[in-house]
Amino acid sequence: MEAFQETIDDDFCNWNWIASELNYDLLSSMEFSETTESNDDDDSDDFCNSILSQFGNSSDDDDQIICAVIVAMSKSLKEKKVPCSPVAYLYATCSSLDNLEPPDFLIDALFIILSMVIVRVPVSVLKKKKEYLSKLVLRILQYRLATKTSIILGLKWFSYSLTYTDGLIWSHVSPFIYVLLGFLTDSRRKVRQQSHLCLRDVLSNFQNSPLLSPLSEYIFERCILPAADDPTKGVKPLLYILDALEKCLPILSSEYQTSVLKYFKSVLDMSQPRVTRRITDVLMLLCLYPTSEFSPDALLELLTSFARSISSNEMSLSGDGMTVTVRLLDTGINKVYSLNKQICVSELPTFFNALKDVLTSQHEEAICAATTALKNIINSCIDETLIKQGVDIITLEENKKSRTSGPTIIEKICATIESLLDNIYVDVWDRVFEVVSSMFHKLGSYSPYLMRGILKNLEYMQKLPDEDFPFRKQLHVCLGSALVAIGPENLPSFVHNLNVEAEDLSEANIW
Repeated sequence: MEAFQETIDDDFCNWNWIASELNYDLLSSMEFSETTESNDDDDSDDFCNSILSQFGNSSDDDDQIICAVIVAMSKSLKEKKVPCSPVAYLYATCSSLDNLEPPDFLIDALFIILSMVIVRVPVSVLKKKKEYLSKLVLRILQYRLATKTSIILGLKWFSYSLTYTDGLIWSHVSPFIYVLLGFLTDSRRKVRQQSHLCLRDVLSNFQNSPLLSPLSEYIFERCILPAADDPTKGVKPLLYILDALEKCLPILSSEYQTSVLKYFKSVLDMSQPRVTRRITDVLMLLCLYPTSEFSPDALLELLTSFARSISSNEMSLSGDGMTVTVRLLDTGINKVYSLNKQICVSELPTFFNALKDVLTSQHEEAICAATTALKNIINSCIDETLIKQGVDIITLEENKKSRTSGPTIIEKICATIESLLDNIYVDVWDRVFEVVSSMFHKLGSYSPYLMRGILKNLEYMQKLPDEDFPFRKQLHVCLGSALVAIGPENLPSFVHNLNVEAEDLSEANIW
């Protein structure tokens, strides 16, 4: 330490002057037990040495200031015959920060020292001084010349200090939340990102606390709602808020998760591609979050809006944007189905039509995502009840009884899948056959009732010459699925010339 004192550049900062700027009034309030309560050997001054070993070899001016401050603190503590324990450094650092007007260049150094000494101080001491420390950090963050480094370290302290929610009431917490929310749209990227992480940590800590509801309300009304209200600021504040929601929406209270989803509907009307993309990212993470609790109706309305926009091409999506939207539909539909099967099933034809339109988009990744989505929805969202509703109506018609209703949901879905075998989709028939196979697997023995038109199309394709039909292998896989679903004894009555009973394998199709 002595060697370091000799190397400090006197032209830059005199460490004796720095020592005069530090304040140690708080040391007088230390209890004797606190001066010795530490995990370190007080006489060795390990904390000071660790600071010097980390920053002492640096030529950076800010690092030199940190070293000068810790040297001045160590010398002063020894002159006052106070053991150089982490607790003593904590008190000395806080006392200096508590100076009414600490020099600007010292604030960063003191905050860095504070962040490093806190982890060495016993939890019992931190709990005792938590309120004082929080108010001190709050005051520094509100200081008009607070630097990026100070703000980031101060926000990290907020995350730590609000870990223990027992006994907290909203009036104690709200001043800190007010300051925190002010940084969510800060122009400095690192400050903004740290504020988003801090808000996530605070919300996580409040999950089982009565403070979660007022905190969620405060965030929604003071931060989310105003984000799109001032057109003079452009979309940047809104984009920054959406970035924060990507981390925080799933852990807002369920009431305000739903409120945010309803708010998204109006924001999408702005037709801003960057905003739309951010919202799809937020919704994707919300749908993947296992414990999110929101109204499925609100999410379904958004998903339906996305689906109809794809079909009408209102969003003018790029290939990447279309892929992301399709994946959201895939994940979101399954999420809604898990929360409320009835409302989800009623919109399935809309989603099938939207995904069908993606298959003609010429964007390979989007086509692949749409194929996967169609198969996933067939497997997850079509059940026997839905299938039997269609079969019962068809059976009534076959018995010459008049039909009094329009097509059932399952009939609409099957009609959409059948339309995929039209020539307009010829370039993606290899993908289409995958979807048709999934439908055969799902319908099983009910396939002849609902897939009769598809079976006739497959029969026609089977007769096409190889030179006109490059998807022979995929067709045979699809026919194999039909064979499993309907049975070898029944399939030939729908698709002829299959040679399923040929003794010579060279003359048979191998399913």
